[in-house]
Amino acid sequence: RDALLVAVRGIPRPPGSLQQLLSPEFVARAASAELSELVMAELLIAAKVLGRVNSPFYGLRHPVTGIGQAVTFLGLNSVRHIFLRYMLSEAFKPELASSQRVFDTIWKASAIASELSVRLGKALNLPDQGGLATQVVLSFVGHLASASLMPPAELENWLSRGRVERTAHE
Repeated sequence: RDALLVAVRGIPRPPGSLQQLLSPEFVARAASAELSELVMAELLIAAKVLGRVNSPFYGLRHPVTGIGQAVTFLGLNSVRHIFLRYMLSEAFKPELASSQRVFDTIWKASAIASELSVRLGKALNLPDQGGLATQVVLSFVGHLASASLMPPAELENWLSRGRVERTAHE
C-alpha cells in the first residue's frame, strides 16, 4: 500500500492551464478568443494546433499562421481535444520505449471513443457535444495511470486482458 501511494504521488499534476481548460466555468463560457489565449500560453500546444490546421488533411491554399485563426478553423472542440491529449500524454509517459505501444493503444482507443461520442452526440442532438467528448477522453485517465504504475514487463499482458481481468490484475 505504501509503495502504491508513493507511485501515485509520483504521477505529475497537470499544469494549471489544463485545469483551467477542464473547469466547468471555462467549458461553459469559453469562446474562441479565450481558448486562443490559453493555447498561446502553451507554446508546444500552439505548434501542434498550427501543425494540425496546416496539415495536408485540410488542403488549405495558404498556411494559417495565427492561433486565433486556427481555433476558428478547427473549432473549439478540436482544439480542446488537441490541448487535452497533449497535456495528458505529457503527464503519462512510459518509462521505457518498449512500453510506448501500450500507451499508444490507450491513446488511440480514447481518440476513437471521443470521435464516436461526438458523432453520437450530433446524431442524438445532444447539448454540449464537446463536453461529452472531453469526458470520454478523461475516462481513459485511469487506464493511463494504471499503465504508468504497472511494471513495464507486465504491460503487454495487462493490456491483452478484458476489463474485469485487468482490474483484478491491477
